[in-house]
Amino acid sequence: MKRLIAFMFLGMLLISGGCRKKTMEQALKESQIKIHQGDLIGARIDLKEIIRKNPNDPLVTDARFLLAHCYYAERDFAQCRNHAQMIIDQFGPRDDRAKAAFELILNTYNQEQKFQEGVQETEKFIGKLPKEDDFVFKIQCMIADLLVNDNKTTDAIAHLNGLIESGKDHEQRNAALERLVGVYASNKKFEEAIQAYHQYAETYPDYEDYYDLVTGQAYFYDLMGEKEKAEEMFEKAVKGYGEMVEKTLDRARKAEFLFRQARTLELRKKYEEARGKYDVVLSEYGDTPLSQNALFAKGDSYFFEGNPEKALGFYQDQLKNHDETSPLFREIRRRIAGIMREQARLASISGETTKTLEQKTPTP
Repeated sequence: MKRLIAFMFLGMLLISGGCRKKTMEQALKESQIKIHQGDLIGARIDLKEIIRKNPNDPLVTDARFLLAHCYYAERDFAQCRNHAQMIIDQFGPRDDRAKAAFELILNTYNQEQKFQEGVQETEKFIGKLPKEDDFVFKIQCMIADLLVNDNKTTDAIAHLNGLIESGKDHEQRNAALERLVGVYASNKKFEEAIQAYHQYAETYPDYEDYYDLVTGQAYFYDLMGEKEKAEEMFEKAVKGYGEMVEKTLDRARKAEFLFRQARTLELRKKYEEARGKYDVVLSEYGDTPLSQNALFAKGDSYFFEGNPEKALGFYQDQLKNHDETSPLFREIRRRIAGIMREQARLASISGETTKTLEQKTPTP
């Protein structure tokens, strides 16, 4: 009898444990998994139910934000804006959650090609923020994107030049500068792109990332076919980055300058020298954020050099050094898959059979 009661009690515990309500965090995580798996309808239904049942839970904002993203992915932009606007109304425009919601709204106008409406809504939102708020500058840059997409290139250029002049620091000014150069490049106005970099370098000669501007000019000289001038500028940048490595005491910055030096060498198609620099980052600055970038840049350099088999071999060797559950391992596998797909595409163009390709390609 005692044994029977014990089993009954255990059964009740199991049943009650199985019926225990999911936590808000668990429910949101399950919805995120569905979104990543492409089950947008399932995620949307779950998120609506979460919001309905937990209207006062602090995490309901996260649920609403995910729901807005579901609608965005489904291209139901009106509903996306509706839920994003609820977040803005709840917290006010100065709150970071409201700012993220507004960025999503702005993207919907871009997707729908309602560029002028997007500009107008951005100007309204800016009017609700203090001028010193960094987000003002960020969405001012996004106005330039809307103008470009609306084929108002001249307006976009004037807007970006104004932002470069008004930016409070290099971080802001550089964000506008890179957009400006991108506008020139997309319209094949390479001389104007060079001039934009040159003018910034002249205006701010103490800019710590000055040699990025030199590399940019070299790149466009190369596109214009002015090889001698391009080589002169590339050489100046490589030497300058080396000097910055020696001058700076910060390890992370040393790694950055070495990495940029290697990238510049790659642009000059000096792949072996570039890999030597990547190796220095990996061996001497492995504890810095740039180490993973250097790893992938080194592997990719073999591919860009025209040696995909060596790139595959490099990445396959790297798989042995990392745990299968790590994000780095998954990224390495993704690179391997990408190289193999490109090989298959090129093989089909040249008439090489898939069977021959598989015989030539190492198995990961």
